[in-house]
Amino acid sequence: MFNESNKAIPVELAKGFKIKLASEFTAKERARVHGRAFNNELSKEPDLMNERTKGCEGLINAPDYNESIDLCVVDEEGEIASFATLWFDAINKIGILEPVGTILKYRRKV
Repeated sequence: MFNESNKAIPVELAKGFKIKLASEFTAKERARVHGRAFNNELSKEPDLMNERTKGCEGLINAPDYNESIDLCVVDEEGEIASFATLWFDAINKIGILEPVGTILKYRRKV
């Protein structure tokens, strides 16, 4: 992670976890994790999973989307444990952190 001066910001994660860009994952992988983070397991219902994947693709193609600030935390196996999409409005100089989610088994890690 870097600040506005391009200086590294120390980030401490639970052992074995690391930050990756969300763009390293497919829209389908991201959609599945989004569903799991909000206790809505969609993999059992293909129509709902397809709808969620299309929604993720729409987010990725949004005019203000910046893939360099769409982040995931992955576990030791490289599976997404948590995610946070950041939006920055340069005109109004505001940042929005949304959506943010963590899969249940990874919550409250130290």
